[in-house]
Amino acid sequence: MKLFQKGISILVTIAIPFFLVMTMIRLLFQPVFLRLEYQMPGFPPDPYGFTLEDRIQWGTVSLQYLFNDQGISFPVSYTQS
Repeated sequence: MKLFQKGISILVTIAIPFFLVMTMIRLLFQPVFLRLEYQMPGFPPDPYGFTLEDRIQWGTVSLQYLFNDQGISFPVSYTQS
């Protein structure tokens, strides 16, 4: 029984940091975080002339692309409007 408890203890010790890190990474990939970062006072202006709204829009599209199953054709639908 002690061996089982020690095994569970080791498993939990390894799993908790992994799940905490993965949760924090997932929170960073939210549009709310993107909007928050772009509106920070010291955030540099875009060297290519994108406005704040453009940057938030295209950043959100990029995040949606990372988490969908539509493949490479997904961003194309935004450029053909």
